[in-house]
Amino acid sequence: DAGIKKKNLGLVSERKKRSDTGIKRKKLELAGVRKKLPTQGTKAVQYQREVVQAMKEAGVELEGNDLDFAQGGMLASADKSRMNIIGQSLIDDVLERLGPSLEKHKGCDLIDINPGVGFWSSRLHDVLKPRSHIMMEPDHIYRRQLQRLVDKDPTYKLVPQSGVIWQNLLKIEESKMLPHQTWRRLGDPELDKPNDTLLVTINLGYYPRRSYLGFASITHLVQHQLFTATRAHSIFQAYGQVRMLVWVHDFEKRIIVPRTLRSAKNPRLKQRP
Repeated sequence: DAGIKKKNLGLVSERKKRSDTGIKRKKLELAGVRKKLPTQGTKAVQYQREVVQAMKEAGVELEGNDLDFAQGGMLASADKSRMNIIGQSLIDDVLERLGPSLEKHKGCDLIDINPGVGFWSSRLHDVLKPRSHIMMEPDHIYRRQLQRLVDKDPTYKLVPQSGVIWQNLLKIEESKMLPHQTWRRLGDPELDKPNDTLLVTINLGYYPRRSYLGFASITHLVQHQLFTATRAHSIFQAYGQVRMLVWVHDFEKRIIVPRTLRSAKNPRLKQRP
């Protein structure tokens, strides 16, 4: 009995030691994050300045609030981890590669989630010439630039809400912003047919990568929700099989397109012509 009791005491002591070590490590990690915050903030301001410089090079006229934006004065309420697509050559290369497959979507309705500065949005708009282009952008620092697109072309519609919150996407149907689309009930055979009259583009580029609600990142979470919506015919997939053009960081795309057979444990995509 004495030996068993001693062994049990040893196990308890070992567990406590491991627990204390884990708590200490966690505290050090938190301290490290706090020390890095000023550096991350400086990098965020520098990045936003690069965005504004790209806007200038693209011929966008900057006004008072835009200059504050360039100096980082409006960053406090913005999502600093958002990545913007600002490379014109990158956009041109992507559109050239997608060109043949985009022909069937010309004149469609376009749902644009997280357009940011709107470079990708405007170029895609020029190619597709959609009958309606709904831009869902929650950050007010981008709205002045996006409002210029709305003022230039009435087919643009700016919705100042987050498109990755599904309740906001449902409001698009409730407010009849897609009058040419038909919301279909479960069991409707049209749900299993491609709907080329509607296209969705989403920017899920975030950096640095942080875990969120048990997922490796918020991008991972939204990708999981998009696949679930496809199977359940929910949100915009209730209009039929709707194509999605999703911008993600390179390491996030492995969730969709695994690089090895070993990684492809659960098939996530079903290819269609």
